[in-house]
Amino acid sequence: MTMLKLVGADVPSIEEFMERYRMDHPAALHRIKVGVPATVEHSSEAGPETGKWVAETTQSFITFMDALKLRMRAKDQLHPILQELMTNYARFKASKDWEGRSRMVSWLITLNGMKASEEISEEQSRQVSILEFQSVLKRCRILLFLTLWTFLLPAPVPFLFRL
Repeated sequence: MTMLKLVGADVPSIEEFMERYRMDHPAALHRIKVGVPATVEHSSEAGPETGKWVAETTQSFITFMDALKLRMRAKDQLHPILQELMTNYARFKASKDWEGRSRMVSWLITLNGMKASEEISEEQSRQVSILEFQSVLKRCRILLFLTLWTFLLPAPVPFLFRL
């Protein structure tokens, strides 16, 4: 996206550039818009590092929410935090199916489309903070806990499932 700033007058958007030069590469366009490598988006297997990943992902959620509460609005303030959150979140194989992932990707795409000096509005901040990420964080905490629990106890423990 940095190059787009340099050629912004000649190339208003990535889509127009690709159309002008007859490029038909939807996966590449998606990668540019999302802003994270495919290896991050398509997570790896859980292993001995699972506990560390749970802690880092939870920390990333809290850091992003705190940034919004501290009224950070500029792309260059929020984008690195959200990108780190997505990187940590994507480590879990099942994360691509977790509810809320699409919301995070959507916000990452929104931030990727902004100039570094641009800011999200107060309304956008409240939308992402209150309505979207808080509910995603609550669901994610449960899923992360279950992921860690499953890793620590691979066989079902009968007393946990009694009513």
